[in-house]
Amino acid sequence: SIVYPHNDIRSFQREIESGDVNGAIDIYQNDILGDASSEARAALFLNEQMNRVISNYSGGTASAQSVSTLLDTISAVNDVIQIIDTINAYYERYVDISESKAAFQLGTELYNSGDYKSAIDYFSQVIREDSENYEDAQEFLNESILLYQDSVIASAREQAAGGYFDKAYVIISEAERVIGSTPELIGIAIELQTLEFDKSISNAFDGKDYATVICEYAKARSNEGL
Repeated sequence: SIVYPHNDIRSFQREIESGDVNGAIDIYQNDILGDASSEARAALFLNEQMNRVISNYSGGTASAQSVSTLLDTISAVNDVIQIIDTINAYYERYVDISESKAAFQLGTELYNSGDYKSAIDYFSQVIREDSENYEDAQEFLNESILLYQDSVIASAREQAAGGYFDKAYVIISEAERVIGSTPELIGIAIELQTLEFDKSISNAFDGKDYATVICEYAKARSNEGL
């Protein structure tokens, strides 16, 4: 912690750090209030304390309880002395980082259980300010996308092999909503369309339905993706 050179500020600092709301208020009102320079240093100290504990929490070196305790202490003091107006912003940062840490934890559990689709959603919620988890979350996110995509492609091929092309396309469309239209998903969709045309043309030819053969072949030729 920063130690200020004046006895009144040092005393104020000790009361805040110990969580003594009434003690901090008494020192401020009796020893600091009315001295503009001391008032400014007290306000600076409170902001520095909140910044420090949230930064430590972000990096994983401070507990959620320590953040909550300090913010509640400073908020209670400030309700009386009214020297800073940024406490809500610190609470919001704390909540955002807390939610990010919870998302990373749940994403990791889902990843380990093989639920890559759900893991993608949670790893995507990890924010940059959550410095303890952000880089790991990005690595897990990329890996989850690849593994999920692989499972989608395998499932789509399995459905197509059984002749269930509509189900295969639904699987691909759902994946595109999750991870976007990747080259791999576009490729499997083209592969399935080609197989579907091949099957319909072959069946029509075997049944001597040559009009359908010509029609289906024309459709395939007009499909620019094939």
